[in-house]
Amino acid sequence: MPPNNLALIGFMGVGKTTIGRMLADKLEYTFCDTDQLIQQAAGKSIPQIFEEDGEAVFRQIERRVIADIALSDRHVISTGGGVALDPENVNNLRQNCTIFLLIARAHEILRRIGDAKSRPLLAMAQDPKARIEELLTQRMPRYASAADHMIITSGKYPTDVCAEILNLFTD
Repeated sequence: MPPNNLALIGFMGVGKTTIGRMLADKLEYTFCDTDQLIQQAAGKSIPQIFEEDGEAVFRQIERRVIADIALSDRHVISTGGGVALDPENVNNLRQNCTIFLLIARAHEILRRIGDAKSRPLLAMAQDPKARIEELLTQRMPRYASAADHMIITSGKYPTDVCAEILNLFTD
């Protein structure tokens, strides 16, 4: 039997939410998006949390949300892009999740996210694609060390990525 939950990690725009919903449907698991849970806990949007309270407060709420949801059963957990950068989050997810890292190329991420100004980590960037590349370079070692499996989403249909993950998760 696999662990009770399946967690998706990776940078924004790699497909965690889209693919997570598909996986939850196929597995008959509950889907949860940690960004939505954070917004519910804070009573405001993520950009508002960053602007009004700062990233440190956002990360504290995120840590609590991850600790709670990781203990659940039969969930597909779509995480925010920074979750795997925090060792406490990774340890909590490892207790009860198989962790899949979704990877996409910078130009595809930029296309998928649409308005970069709506993303706190890209809002002030002169060149959003260059900022994405910089953040990917910084984060990839931490993402990779947190993951049980790595899946490339660039150039693939979400249904194909979903099937690839299901084969690994249920194997």
